[in-house]
Amino acid sequence: MLPDAVLMLFAALGFTPRDLDYLRLRDRLWSSVYGGGATRDELVAHYQQLAARWKQ
Repeated sequence: MLPDAVLMLFAALGFTPRDLDYLRLRDRLWSSVYGGGATRDELVAHYQQLAARWKQ
């Protein structure tokens, strides 16, 4: 996962909450590919939660 300091830096640079959500999701995806992180089902569930939030 992205360290909090990195996320704070991105926020200071003008990244929106949606941008940060996307970066966290991408980080989870790559950690599952290379580091045995989240399962496919967990990633799909997380994406669906984000997609529902982004539609609002």
